[in-house]
Amino acid sequence: MFEGLFEARRSCASCGFFFSRESGYFLGSVYFGYGVTLAGALIVWYLLSRGLGMGWDARVLIVLVVFVLVFPIWFFRYARMLWMALDLYLNPPVTEDFEARGR
Repeated sequence: MFEGLFEARRSCASCGFFFSRESGYFLGSVYFGYGVTLAGALIVWYLLSRGLGMGWDARVLIVLVVFVLVFPIWFFRYARMLWMALDLYLNPPVTEDFEARGR
């Protein structure tokens, strides 16, 4: 689905399904990214404060800030894939999704 770190392919090389949808299609993937980042930050906080007994000090805050800045960049591609998978599950592809249609 991706050619580079952030560059999406135009269509699937195997089946021809067009990934490029209407403008704003992938906006919903932001919710996946936000939710998973929040859950991950809570897990990291719990492991550091309770598991390692660090309490709530500057080290925990620094780790959390770095996590919430770096993790969403890494998870960007997966959030888009999850969003498209959910859309394809709820709205299975039709023949028109495999045609260029001026894209």
